[in-house]
Amino acid sequence: MIGHSWGTMLGLLVVRDHPELFHAYVGMGQLVNLEENETISLEFVRREAEKEGNDEALQQLANLNPPYVNNIEQLSIQRQWLYQYGGGYRGFGIEDLLKSYITSPDYSLLDLGSMVAGLATVSERMWPEMVGFDARLDVPELQVPVYFFTGRYDYNTPSELTQKYFDVLKAPHKEMVWFENSSHFMNVSDSTRYQGMLVDKVLNSGLEKEEMGSE
Repeated sequence: MIGHSWGTMLGLLVVRDHPELFHAYVGMGQLVNLEENETISLEFVRREAEKEGNDEALQQLANLNPPYVNNIEQLSIQRQWLYQYGGGYRGFGIEDLLKSYITSPDYSLLDLGSMVAGLATVSERMWPEMVGFDARLDVPELQVPVYFFTGRYDYNTPSELTQKYFDVLKAPHKEMVWFENSSHFMNVSDSTRYQGMLVDKVLNSGLEKEEMGSE
């Protein structure tokens, strides 16, 4: 099971409830607690705007009140500046991400439009439920190996929260896999290492254990 961003909440809950169905769990940009997440993320953007002397950004960020349950439009404002300052995208831009979808044989333009519309719907309808989630309380233990693929510059789901969750999570095996030059989308910014870690670390290590157990 691979979860990314808010999908890591779903991934954790599914693997918690049905560990027999899964070889391992990989959390990319692991969500831990939404209120803490958004507070740290906003603090990062404000610091970067202050360093740059960006009055426009500071003005727009001044009245934001995380976790934005009653005003999801504030989330959009925060994310706009987050991506500009490298806390979401790093080493590539939104245009590169869109190009990868457009040129992929697996997606059509209709799929791309549906994805954009779906993201907006998810943010609006699922955000209040997500605010009540805390991985440390809701999923303190997993029965499968766990790998957190974490971007060093990720402030979309701040890596410091992922580390804190990792430290207390109980699992038969767990690893923090750092992507030193990435933020929230290491599968795009460092795709070669990302694929290598999935095959060599996550898949092959488990296969070795299965082969030993069958001898």
